[in-house]
Amino acid sequence: MNITRTLLSIGVVGLLAVSANADFTQVTDSGSEATVREIFDHYFGVATSGPMTGTLDAAHEWYTFDTGGGATRVNDFGAGYSSPIDLLTPNLSTDNDMIWTDGIATFEVQARFAGYDQSFGIDTDLTNSVVDHNEVFSVTGSGYTDTGLSGGASGLHLSGEWAWTRAGSDAGPWSSNAPDNTDSLDHVVTYLLDPADGKTNETVWWVFFEDLNNLGDHDYNDLAVEIRAQPIPVPGAAILGLVGLGMVGAVRGRFS
Repeated sequence: MNITRTLLSIGVVGLLAVSANADFTQVTDSGSEATVREIFDHYFGVATSGPMTGTLDAAHEWYTFDTGGGATRVNDFGAGYSSPIDLLTPNLSTDNDMIWTDGIATFEVQARFAGYDQSFGIDTDLTNSVVDHNEVFSVTGSGYTDTGLSGGASGLHLSGEWAWTRAGSDAGPWSSNAPDNTDSLDHVVTYLLDPADGKTNETVWWVFFEDLNNLGDHDYNDLAVEIRAQPIPVPGAAILGLVGLGMVGAVRGRFS
């Protein structure tokens, strides 16, 4: 099912430290395709008219810009960590990235290094232990947005709880809620961006997907999506029409 879209901007959040007890899914750099670090480097280099590069630690937990600031990995699992994680006001010392709640979001694909089709979506039915992929947008092209890649949606009003999903022509679909995946593995890694990246007054997330069954090559570069969030409007603001379970939206749109 396709999900309708509208307009958006975003809210703000402080970057919180990740506990030493955090547990992260292993990410392996591909020898022939762009790595997570290279995807970040490319994005911020283009966004700032480059060059702008950074350092990603060996465990893929922190990306630090050479000029300061960066991105912090969100915990994937581990004792003491739980979902849902608030789209606007996360607590990285207690949250994991499997289930999400509350906010309005705009989405834009930032990288695709995969041979399979890519579609980004959400799953709002978390009670049936299967992945229900509700498409937010499909992806066209490959590489980066400045080399012909496109796909996105704006102003999706989300309430209740949901998981991010990815579908394509291969196995899957895959969910950020790992227990629902047919292989029960974690196909999503998430970073929270520091406002020092220049996007002040915004809560900005990046989610990276691995599209192969049993995690394939573990490079998590098959699909990278930027998610920006803002608070849900107070009563009396423009409320959009109901779409699916716990969602509001209007005006279908596609990034070009």
